Amino acid sequence: MKYVVLKNSQSVLSVQLPDGFGSKMEIICFENQMEFDNFLDENPVGVCQISFPHQLDKTTTEQNHFVHDGFFVRQNDFFKKILFINIMWIEASRSYCYIHMTDNSNIIITYPMAEVKKKLPPDLFIQTHRSYIVNAKFVNKYVGNAVYIDNQSLPISRKFKKKVLENFLFLDNIKLPPDEDENPFGNENQSFGKKSNPNR
Repeated sequence: MKYVVLKNSQSVLSVQLPDGFGSKMEIICFENQMEFDNFLDENPVGVCQISFPHQLDKTTTEQNHFVHDGFFVRQNDFFKKILFINIMWIEASRSYCYIHMTDNSNIIITYPMAEVKKKLPPDLFIQTHRSYIVNAKFVNKYVGNAVYIDNQSLPISRKFKKKVLENFLFLDNIKLPPDEDENPFGNENQSFGKKSNPNR
């Protein structure tokens, strides 16, 4: 499969070419739709039509063009950049947060968990508990109500469990906590231990 990438200062457009398209390629630019239509009238065979997107406003273009890969945190008299890919998990303690890094260091920041969460990419970080956010890339084990990063156990609260497990693929059925309106022990009339004999 072949791909073509068209790039300018504002955006990137990738095109997947169909099989058999060939290795020789010619890129032709048009100034307007009329020139494009005239070209199609003269060359109707083997042309892949691609619509030209509308011009985006400057604010939207700038937001989409740059993807943040980390944030800056204060370290004494300067700000240090922390890359998202180097954060294993974040632990909250009142108005502070401890950022646990891949090099086994911890960075303390004076921000509550809710504010830190807003800065994190949601496709990479998962909140498992009111006091914990984990980097999904580093989760290597799941047991009951906890995920593990290396040998560190990180709790999953009932509130977040369903959402947490939706971020991972399982090759076996997993048991989710029952809804609050369901009886977790099944039939209330069912006794434990020996089954009662109705004929007695």
